[in-house]
Amino acid sequence: MEYLGRELNQLSVNDNFNFHPRCRKLNSVHICFADDLLMYCRADLISVKFLNEAFIIFSKALGLQANLEKSSLYITGVADHTKEELLKELGYAAVSWETICKPHATGGLNIMDLCLWNRTAILKQLRNIARSKECLWIPWVHTYFIRRQRIEIVQIPKSASWVVRKILAARNWILQGQVSHDLKFIVWLAIHKRLATVDKLVKFGIQIPRECAYCGLTDETFSHLYFDCQITKDLVIQDWETKVRWVCLMAKKKLGLAEIECSVFGMLVYIIWRELNRIRFQHGKVKDENVLREIVMHMHIKGQTRATWQCALQQLHVYP
Repeated sequence: MEYLGRELNQLSVNDNFNFHPRCRKLNSVHICFADDLLMYCRADLISVKFLNEAFIIFSKALGLQANLEKSSLYITGVADHTKEELLKELGYAAVSWETICKPHATGGLNIMDLCLWNRTAILKQLRNIARSKECLWIPWVHTYFIRRQRIEIVQIPKSASWVVRKILAARNWILQGQVSHDLKFIVWLAIHKRLATVDKLVKFGIQIPRECAYCGLTDETFSHLYFDCQITKDLVIQDWETKVRWVCLMAKKKLGLAEIECSVFGMLVYIIWRELNRIRFQHGKVKDENVLREIVMHMHIKGQTRATWQCALQQLHVYP
């Protein structure tokens, strides 16, 4: 390794070579361990080329090759296009952080995703507050900040510490993560009448009870589910085509109330379909008041991040 050290030390007299930040005064470009080598410089193409060429000279002289499968490259503080140039120069391929955090068995390095871990820890504390877990600080939060309100709609107090504000703000993660993407897809299917109701599944040869999972009185079809079912008919407007045209008209407006009405329609369509599958596959139960409560809760939590919604919600003044 002394030969490699001499080759790398010659870079200090090269005016075009840039040291890693705060390493120039020490003329430091590498550190050798028992069976590991760490080389570093500023993340620019010229400096990386010089560093790589010095290692190639050493490699050819002694016949020692770097094992790329056990080698890693760390680049930070530069633009993406610079990273791509450096990766191309050294023959590396970029690997996403998501892949790195996967287990060894699935091709990752089994590195803990601290961002995901942090989010999980915050949501656990939110659950503890929602369930009023027996812990000294949780009654304190309820007493001074929540004050017998529902945690889903309580205003996040500015006087609270940043930790409490962060935990309460995590309510939005739940709705955005579990509802938004599924909701859009289900509503799109419903508008085009392509939801996989029982009558459609039977046509594909799938054997499943034909009765509506809600009422059990007649065969399940799209029309029955959203118009005729004794359980859901009180939640929806009977004329589907008129309702869809009205929602499309509202969607073109930028008024807060119009956006809320469209969102309520989407939530209603989504929840009816979601609860149908929960009843069928998980033997769940549905209550109108719970459905309406969830929609109102969703509107108020989502409205906290939308200025146009806040005034409209105050005018409606409806809380679960």
